[in-house]
Order: sequence, then structure tokens, then C-alpha cells
Amino acid sequence: MATQKVVIASLNPAKINAVKSAFQSAFPQQAFEFVGISVPSEVADQPM
Repeated sequence: MATQKVVIASLNPAKINAVKSAFQSAFPQQAFEFVGISVPSEVADQPM
């Protein structure tokens, strides 16, 4: 199977790891490449 790229609209390591874990659990036979990117947002990086 070809490696699938998953683009995550966050650079937050906790969010990236959560996405990795979810995809690897849901699709254990599939290979993935995970890429975090920065996107414009009016939401704070961390809640107060």
C-alpha cells in the first residue's frame, strides 16, 4: 500500500500525536506520513 499523507492544521505536538494515534489505531495496515502546518486562526494557541 502507498503511504498516505495526513496534513494537520496545527503545530501543537499533542494534537499531532493524537491524530497519529487515531489514524494508526483506525487503519493499522496503512502507512502514513503526518505533517503539521501553521494556519491563520483567531483562536489562541493554548486556552486560558
